[in-house]
Amino acid sequence: MPINLINHIKMKKINLLTLMATIVALTTFNSCKQGENDPFLSLRSRDARIKGLWNLESVTGKYTKHVTTYNVFGVKDNDGTVSREVTLTGGKLKAVNTISGVVQGAIPYTQEYDYTLALDIQAAGICHSKEEITPKGSTNKNTFENDGKWFWANDSKNKNSIIIMDLISSLLSSKIDGAGQFTNWQISSLKNKDLEFTLTAKNTSLSSDKKGQTDFEEEYNFVVTLKQ
Repeated sequence: MPINLINHIKMKKINLLTLMATIVALTTFNSCKQGENDPFLSLRSRDARIKGLWNLESVTGKYTKHVTTYNVFGVKDNDGTVSREVTLTGGKLKAVNTISGVVQGAIPYTQEYDYTLALDIQAAGICHSKEEITPKGSTNKNTFENDGKWFWANDSKNKNSIIIMDLISSLLSSKIDGAGQFTNWQISSLKNKDLEFTLTAKNTSLSSDKKGQTDFEEEYNFVVTLKQ
């Protein structure tokens, strides 16, 4: 067999093996991509990437709740909407609560803080959080530290949401959701040094018999980012 033909066959085999190896590698790497903004290629698993000391970088989002109350005759009594916008940039956390119409028990407010949150996610489901909070106009810095637990909220394959017990009692979670809606934090991006949570939910409670009842519709839309 001519040498040129032998070399040609060898090159075809090498190219085929290279192609197969590339396909296997891409499949392996892409299996680590669970969040919509995850890196396409990563040599580190999600277990490895989630661990480390994370510092809160930014918060943007809004919560709205429309409430309608009816008297014992089924006649509309009160009707109104609560809107709460929460932002954090440059270590400044701001929560603005506004009311339109009438919502019993709801009050408008604007609250501002110098705020930092450090979250240390460790192996074996252990985590530690540290918050530093200084209300606007005050020189009194409050520091809170907690030991807690974390675990993947879904199966070991997907790993696209996480439960972090420490965040439930934090100032951050109380401003986003005072009712404890989000124990499960959806991960939209998990890179080597960047972590992004997307918190979205819609809840509706509408009664068929309106007499003495309260109907509500609420919606959460927040993005929370942390960096190492």
